[in-house]
Amino acid sequence: MMIPDELKEERSKCFEKYLDSVYHRDFEALRDVFDKDAIYIDSFGAGSKGIDEILEWFGIWSERNTLKYWGINMFHFSTGHTVCAEWEFDYDHCGKSERFLVLGMAIFNDEGKIRRLVEYRAAPYRCRYHPQMWRNKDWP
Repeated sequence: MMIPDELKEERSKCFEKYLDSVYHRDFEALRDVFDKDAIYIDSFGAGSKGIDEILEWFGIWSERNTLKYWGINMFHFSTGHTVCAEWEFDYDHCGKSERFLVLGMAIFNDEGKIRRLVEYRAAPYRCRYHPQMWRNKDWP
Protein backbone atom coordinates (compact mmCIF):
# COMPACT_ATOMS: atom_id res chain seq x y z
CA MET A 1 0.00 0.00 0.00
CA MET A 2 1.42 3.33 -1.08
CA ILE A 3 1.13 6.04 1.54
CA PRO A 4 0.78 9.59 0.20
CA ASP A 5 3.68 11.93 0.93
CA GLU A 6 1.29 14.49 2.47
CA LEU A 7 0.12 11.90 5.01
CA LYS A 8 3.71 10.93 5.84
CA GLU A 9 4.58 14.58 6.40
CA GLU A 10 1.50 15.12 8.60
CA ARG A 11 2.32 12.09 10.79
CA SER A 12 6.01 13.05 11.00
CA LYS A 13 5.13 16.58 12.12
CA CYS A 14 2.81 15.17 14.77
CA PHE A 15 5.65 13.04 16.18
CA GLU A 16 8.01 16.02 16.09
CA LYS A 17 5.46 18.18 17.93
CA TYR A 18 5.14 15.45 20.56
CA LEU A 19 8.89 15.41 21.17
CA ASP A 20 9.26 19.21 21.03
CA SER A 21 6.33 19.78 23.41
CA VAL A 22 7.76 17.47 26.05
CA TYR A 23 11.33 18.70 25.56
CA HIS A 24 10.25 22.33 26.05
CA ARG A 25 7.75 21.39 28.80
CA ASP A 26 4.85 22.81 26.79
CA PHE A 27 2.49 20.04 27.87
CA GLU A 28 -0.73 21.81 26.85
CA ALA A 29 0.48 21.55 23.24
CA LEU A 30 0.08 17.77 23.60
CA ARG A 31 -3.69 18.32 23.32
CA ASP A 32 -3.01 18.93 19.61
CA VAL A 33 -1.04 15.67 19.37
CA PHE A 34 -3.06 13.11 21.35
CA ASP A 35 -6.70 12.08 21.00
CA LYS A 36 -8.69 12.94 24.14
CA ASP A 37 -9.02 9.20 24.92
CA ALA A 38 -5.48 8.25 23.88
CA ILE A 39 -3.49 5.48 25.51
CA TYR A 40 0.17 6.19 26.16
CA ILE A 41 2.73 3.67 27.44
CA ASP A 42 6.20 5.11 27.86
CA SER A 43 9.49 3.28 27.55
CA PHE A 44 9.77 2.96 31.34
CA GLY A 45 6.46 1.08 31.52
CA ALA A 46 4.17 3.80 32.88
CA GLY A 47 0.76 3.84 31.23
CA SER A 48 -1.73 6.69 30.94
CA LYS A 49 -5.24 6.80 29.52
CA GLY A 50 -6.79 10.02 28.33
CA ILE A 51 -5.16 13.35 27.58
CA ASP A 52 -5.48 14.69 31.14
CA GLU A 53 -3.64 11.69 32.60
CA ILE A 54 -0.99 11.96 29.87
CA LEU A 55 -0.41 15.64 30.69
CA GLU A 56 -0.21 14.84 34.40
CA TRP A 57 2.34 12.06 33.75
CA PHE A 58 4.63 14.33 31.74
CA GLY A 59 4.36 17.05 34.38
CA ILE A 60 5.39 14.68 37.17
CA TRP A 61 8.13 13.05 35.07
CA SER A 62 9.68 16.40 34.15
CA GLU A 63 9.79 17.53 37.80
CA ARG A 64 12.24 14.70 38.50
CA ASN A 65 14.13 14.51 35.22
CA THR A 66 15.90 16.82 32.78
CA LEU A 67 15.89 16.07 29.07
CA LYS A 68 19.20 16.81 27.38
CA TYR A 69 18.43 15.47 23.93
CA TRP A 70 15.42 13.91 22.25
CA GLY A 71 15.71 13.58 18.49
CA ILE A 72 14.15 11.42 15.81
CA ASN A 73 16.47 9.24 13.72
CA MET A 74 13.93 7.73 11.32
CA PHE A 75 10.30 6.98 10.54
CA HIS A 76 8.66 3.85 9.18
CA PHE A 77 5.16 4.12 7.76
CA SER A 78 3.31 0.84 7.99
CA THR A 79 -0.10 2.16 6.97
CA GLY A 80 -1.74 5.56 6.93
CA HIS A 81 -2.76 5.00 10.56
CA THR A 82 0.30 3.21 11.97
CA VAL A 83 3.70 4.85 12.16
CA CYS A 84 6.90 3.82 13.93
CA ALA A 85 9.69 6.19 14.82
CA GLU A 86 13.12 5.64 16.27
CA TRP A 87 14.61 8.33 18.46
CA GLU A 88 17.48 8.95 20.81
CA PHE A 89 16.64 9.84 24.39
CA ASP A 90 19.21 11.45 26.68
CA TYR A 91 18.28 12.65 30.16
CA ASP A 92 19.45 13.25 33.73
CA HIS A 93 17.76 11.75 36.76
CA CYS A 94 19.11 12.61 40.22
CA GLY A 95 22.51 13.53 38.78
CA LYS A 96 22.81 10.36 36.70
CA SER A 97 22.86 10.60 32.91
CA GLU A 98 21.43 7.96 30.64
CA ARG A 99 21.10 7.71 26.87
CA PHE A 100 19.29 5.04 24.86
CA LEU A 101 17.23 4.42 21.75
CA VAL A 102 13.45 4.22 21.73
CA LEU A 103 11.12 2.74 19.15
CA GLY A 104 7.69 4.32 19.31
CA MET A 105 4.68 2.83 17.56
CA ALA A 106 1.76 5.20 17.11
CA ILE A 107 -1.73 4.56 15.83
CA PHE A 108 -3.44 7.68 14.55
CA ASN A 109 -7.15 8.46 14.38
CA ASP A 110 -8.85 9.86 11.28
CA GLU A 111 -8.28 13.43 12.54
CA GLY A 112 -4.50 12.95 12.58
CA LYS A 113 -4.09 12.67 16.37
CA ILE A 114 -2.36 9.84 18.18
CA ARG A 115 -4.87 7.49 19.77
CA ARG A 116 -2.29 4.96 21.01
CA LEU A 117 1.45 5.32 21.50
CA VAL A 118 3.65 2.56 22.87
CA GLU A 119 7.37 3.13 23.36
CA TYR A 120 9.96 0.35 23.49
CA ARG A 121 13.33 1.06 25.05
CA ALA A 122 16.52 -0.42 23.62
CA ALA A 123 19.60 -1.15 25.68
CA PRO A 124 22.03 1.77 25.86
CA TYR A 125 24.62 1.91 23.13
CA ARG A 126 27.82 0.78 24.85
CA CYS A 127 30.29 -0.08 22.11
CA ARG A 128 30.62 -0.79 18.44
CA TYR A 129 30.58 -4.49 17.62
CA HIS A 130 33.73 -5.82 16.04
CA PRO A 131 34.37 -9.55 15.41
CA GLN A 132 37.81 -9.34 17.01
CA MET A 133 36.12 -8.47 20.32
CA TRP A 134 34.51 -11.89 20.47
CA ARG A 135 37.92 -13.52 20.22
CA ASN A 136 39.23 -11.61 23.24
CA LYS A 137 38.75 -13.89 26.26
CA ASP A 138 38.70 -10.92 28.65
CA TRP A 139 35.61 -9.50 26.98
CA PRO A 140 32.37 -10.66 28.64
